[in-house]
Amino acid sequence: MENSNSNYKFGEISNKIIQAFYQVYNEFGFGFEKEIYLNCLNLACKELELNTELNKNIELFFNNVNVGKYSADLVVEEKIVVYVLNNHRLEENEEQKAYWKFRKSKYEVSLILNFGITPEFKRKIR
Repeated sequence: MENSNSNYKFGEISNKIIQAFYQVYNEFGFGFEKEIYLNCLNLACKELELNTELNKNIELFFNNVNVGKYSADLVVEEKIVVYVLNNHRLEENEEQKAYWKFRKSKYEVSLILNFGITPEFKRKIR
């Protein structure tokens, strides 16, 4: 699967994740709990031969001191962190929260996938 996204860092992996996202959305639509979408997305990514890790703990540091951790929804190929939402539409505050979490991680690419009334996704890079 080649398109303009494959020119981006980890573009081919991103394309497969987005393909999996639409596969799940086309099957389930809008209205289910986030966990349902996340589990389906994980399975769809595995069907596309991607290595995934659900609810991966990511350590947070402040002034080089570990201050805690948060759970990323999905990490794919140990390269892309994925945040799953199920809001009516992608709200700026949700996008910003996901961005700040991503920014504090070691990952360079993230995808925010919203299983809303209309499916939406955003790709973020550091």
